[in-house]
Amino acid sequence: MKNTLYLHVVDTHQQIFHGEITDVTVSGAMGGLTILAGHTQLLSTLKPGEMHYTAADGTRESLFVSGGIIEVQPSVVTILADRIIRSSKLDAKAAKESIKRAKQKIKAVKIGSEAYQDLVREMQIMTELIKLARTTNRLRIRR
Repeated sequence: MKNTLYLHVVDTHQQIFHGEITDVTVSGAMGGLTILAGHTQLLSTLKPGEMHYTAADGTRESLFVSGGIIEVQPSVVTILADRIIRSSKLDAKAAKESIKRAKQKIKAVKIGSEAYQDLVREMQIMTELIKLARTTNRLRIRR
């Protein structure tokens, strides 16, 4: 049995990664998901958070995913997301500024409106980005 899968990772702007992997972990709608070769077929929404995978050559990559979907087929995993940011490019300061702006804007919109929900979602996404940025920075300092 082959112990690898083919992974496609795409956001609305570009293809982020495609290649052979041994595993991928994401934040699914119902909790964390780790996909290995032989995983059953699956379609799920993704929550904002960390995604990481191990390439077939053993290198690991960590990414921030704003949310999206994951599709698991017998030998292919596809991840489609609005935004994907490599952990090395995370900017907690910019995320905090985005939250600050959203908090200002939310005061002027009707609770429950689409604009309100969009602002709440943006704050949730930026909060998760900040968490991952802090974790990533701690790991870089320890190395």
